[in-house]
Amino acid sequence: MDTEVKTSIIPKVSVAEIREAQLADEVIGPVLKWKESGPERPKWEEVAIRSAALKTYWSQWEVLAVKEGVLMKKWESENGRVFKWLLVLPQLLREKMLRHIITFVKDSRTSGKREDNTQRV
Repeated sequence: MDTEVKTSIIPKVSVAEIREAQLADEVIGPVLKWKESGPERPKWEEVAIRSAALKTYWSQWEVLAVKEGVLMKKWESENGRVFKWLLVLPQLLREKMLRHIITFVKDSRTSGKREDNTQRV
């Protein structure tokens, strides 16, 4: 599992790091474990006492799958011709990604500043 998920803005994150963060996440962790234990959706009684976020994932059971050890969500276009697997990002990595994106945007803005204090007309 040395695969890395990366784009030009998002930092490199290994599949192992994503899986570890998903398992540690209080919402995503149970869903990942349930998906790995079999195709059957857990009974409502098991979910009813959980958070609203976890209930949302439970309601989306059919579009969730484990791919390469991490929880993914299937997105499908309205006409059904296109679909993509989207990473279910745990809270810990959401914060890390947002900080990185904010830094990226700030850096790209400051690197584009004009040094001669003239204005474009």
